Amino acid sequence: MTLKELTLKLSELHVLTKYSLDGEQRFDTFALLGWYFYYIDVHGEKEFIASFHSDEEAYDFIYEFALQRIELAKMYKAKSEEFKREESCYVETQEQVQGEGFTMTSTKRKLKS
Repeated sequence: MTLKELTLKLSELHVLTKYSLDGEQRFDTFALLGWYFYYIDVHGEKEFIASFHSDEEAYDFIYEFALQRIELAKMYKAKSEEFKREESCYVETQEQVQGEGFTMTSTKRKLKS
């Protein structure tokens, strides 16, 4: 794959802004610096991800990496929505017990009727 092809594919996936392919080190991006691929966090710290032996190898890896991240995001979103649906099946009640010099509150969950 060429740099032009990779740029087009990342643009079609709507993730091009998350990648720096021109050697520029921008915050909160994945950056290709020479034949080294890093994540650069919001503080400018670099986390090494991979190294390559050719431009083509780097571009192919970055495209597959982007696809995997998109798939993970979809799975996370689906799990999050599933969790919200499960949580909506419950109702919480609070119960307070007072003793000598203390108050204790407990929360109980039960399925909605």
